[in-house]
Amino acid sequence: MKVVRNTFLYIFMLFIIVILCMNVFNFYVASSSFKDIFCAVIYLSFVSLIVFYIWKTKNIEGKKSLIILLSLIVMGFIIRLLYAFYVKCEPISDYETMRRSALYVAKGDFSPFGQHTYFHRFVHMTNFTLVCGFLFKLFGTNIFVVKLVSIIISCLCIYIMYLIGKKLSDERLGLTISAIYTFFIPSIAYTSVFTSENFAMPFLLMSLYFVISAYKKEKLKNTIIEMLFAGIFLAFGCLFRGVAPFYLCAYVIATLTVFAKKTKLLGALSLLVAFFTMYNAVSLSLYHTGITSYKLTDGDVPFTIYMLVGFNFETGGMFSAEDQGIYYEVNQDKDKMAKVVKERLIKRIKENPHKIIPLMFKKTNTIYGYGEFNSVYWSYDNNGNEGEKPNISIFYRTASLYYIALLILTLYGLVFTKKKSLYCIFALMILGFEAGLMLMEVQPRYTYSVAYVFVICASMAICEMKTKPISEIIKKRLINGGKKDEKIS
Repeated sequence: MKVVRNTFLYIFMLFIIVILCMNVFNFYVASSSFKDIFCAVIYLSFVSLIVFYIWKTKNIEGKKSLIILLSLIVMGFIIRLLYAFYVKCEPISDYETMRRSALYVAKGDFSPFGQHTYFHRFVHMTNFTLVCGFLFKLFGTNIFVVKLVSIIISCLCIYIMYLIGKKLSDERLGLTISAIYTFFIPSIAYTSVFTSENFAMPFLLMSLYFVISAYKKEKLKNTIIEMLFAGIFLAFGCLFRGVAPFYLCAYVIATLTVFAKKTKLLGALSLLVAFFTMYNAVSLSLYHTGITSYKLTDGDVPFTIYMLVGFNFETGGMFSAEDQGIYYEVNQDKDKMAKVVKERLIKRIKENPHKIIPLMFKKTNTIYGYGEFNSVYWSYDNNGNEGEKPNISIFYRTASLYYIALLILTLYGLVFTKKKSLYCIFALMILGFEAGLMLMEVQPRYTYSVAYVFVICASMAICEMKTKPISEIIKKRLINGGKKDEKIS
């Protein structure tokens, strides 16, 4: 299994190099002023100073750690609140559909969740809309209610990132991860958008926390318990965002690859049992109570429709109204649609085999080639408000430079870390999204649900860098020729 694990890491290393080159190129060709670059550098420098302070502070445990963590959470809250006031984002497109449906829910009307409705086609939007409806009922129908909850949830994620870092190593790593995540642009910008991304994040993060915890357990019983919790939290996260296939594949493969021999199979099974039990319990509860007239596991369109869109060479694998229009061509008949989609998909691939590899690169650039993951785009650039958008390029360039720094650090960590097994878990998460999205429709925002992995990997690289200077690491590698990786306990 060590060979398999290292193979994944080499692939991940190559992948990071590819997307790093893409991001540097995109940053270089983007239209930028001196002011944009200057602000981006100042922003990155400010975060670097905070990280430097964390690593230079002696005896950081206890009260000092608590003060730093609370300060980061407060800063995170203020930044997100100020951004929400500054951009004044209004729901448009699908977001507006969800907002209007949430207003129905607030009145006790669940008709938007009937057969052949928008939500029956895109079932993964159901739960977010329901939750927003209940928020409207409790606190009023102003969309700022949802934004405020999203801000609070995003700040909760700062704390969970701290827990993940502490579980990985110690207090310093926890604070480093939370500091870098506090200023991670997508986490800030998505709080203003009427979308489910931030609502899913704390559950997805907690699932990773328990997977890491399970990996570090020695006893089989403890591993099973941790993986059960990981499965439950993952189910809730995927009820808000349709990322289940990517996360499940990554976690299961990671379990079978890097966990101790006695915990591999049962650990994976525990995760799957907990996930599908919880996911189906929610789905059946909504169905049998009449809130939805469909099960969350039974959408109104076949999965292959997303593959057809994903292989649309004209749109670069992004949304295609023509492909999605098949739903109406067949009069909303799911079986007929599956047949038509299959025929067109096979024909499209057979007629354009030479376009497949360029398409893969284009899709990769779409989902990993820009540091804002469409958060600035949806919250500010295309936020339902007409007129000039002052300073918008500053946000774009700052997000890009910040992301490039994370990628460079991630690459450094891959080369020099001895914690190969942990890196393999993170590598599989990123590669899982890449592999899955190469087969289906892509949008830049789809990978926001896993982009926090770069924050963790970059922070681990800083930890490695501060523990041992680069020169010492290189000298040791050259003299010893490399040693067996050590599993931390």
